[in-house]
Amino acid sequence: MKKILLFTLLSTVSINAQTPTDYVTTGFNTPSGIAFDASGNLFVADYYTYKVTKVAPNLAQTNFATVNGTPQQIAFDAAGNLWLAGSGFIQEIEKITPAGVITTYSASGSPYGIAIDASGNVFYSESNSGDIKKRTPEGVTTTFASNFIQPNGLAFDKSGNLLVVDKLDGAVKKITTDGVVSKLISGMNNPTNLVVAPNGDLYISTGSQNRIFRFPAGGVDGDQQQFIRFNINYDTPAQMAIYNGALYVSTGSHTKKIIKVTSPSLGLGDTKKTINNSLAIYPNPATDYLHIESNSDVTIETIDLYDMTGRAVQNFKPADIQNNTIKVSNVTSGNYILKVNNTSKKIIIK
Repeated sequence: MKKILLFTLLSTVSINAQTPTDYVTTGFNTPSGIAFDASGNLFVADYYTYKVTKVAPNLAQTNFATVNGTPQQIAFDAAGNLWLAGSGFIQEIEKITPAGVITTYSASGSPYGIAIDASGNVFYSESNSGDIKKRTPEGVTTTFASNFIQPNGLAFDKSGNLLVVDKLDGAVKKITTDGVVSKLISGMNNPTNLVVAPNGDLYISTGSQNRIFRFPAGGVDGDQQQFIRFNINYDTPAQMAIYNGALYVSTGSHTKKIIKVTSPSLGLGDTKKTINNSLAIYPNPATDYLHIESNSDVTIETIDLYDMTGRAVQNFKPADIQNNTIKVSNVTSGNYILKVNNTSKKIIIK
């Protein structure tokens, strides 16, 4: 059961479970990389047929491109070009324009993950060599980082750091823009891919467990929690994409589907709820932590949490409020009222 704290005019917290539903069930052999364009079209790379299929919002399918390498992760750049990491017998990076024109760039080391930064630099992982390559818009390719065990999926976080799933190390690693590598998450069982939500949360798929884990924005190693576990009918979660508040997952060769997972926590940014221009709370909705921001006229002393019947659930004393942040990860499912107390007044948020 997934916890979500939603704050409106009195501060509410709601917690909901995730249920997968079929989105696209036909037309694929082994769906792997998936990505949405700006118009809401879903693009699906098919591992064994060497094709990229375009799925319109009305679910109509068309063949977008036939590629040379076995397609793995795919990603769009700011100009709407689709980039693809191709492994297998022919190893290359491929760029496909919106018109379907393909340009290929030779590669090695079994390319797997791919991500593009705001400057148009293309980064891709080599799962066999353990390197992360960087290709500039001018066509210069260099080794950006190395010494990974088996780098798989790539994604950029909201700060511009490159995140790498190091499969055989059971870890997600962070590479800063200066190339400094650190371990963000450890101890995972066979992680393969990841996606970053608009609010900065990470979602990581684990191939051997049929699970997707969520790592909260600003979290530390160990904060990752199971987001959803698929039953056998949904095969192994492979690649993921987030669009319009839902998580989309490709499921590989057994069920050959794209499934859709809806949850109030997906796609939501750090929305603030401001009360009388003196107090703001965020993120809204929240999950594990809640930040209370006040102006100079409001000094937070204690915070009380109530359920919707008025029963006291938790009291946060000054020692519990670190940098105006409280931890709410132990709150069970439901809606809540938050009361912020100070010497001059009480502010109730719903």
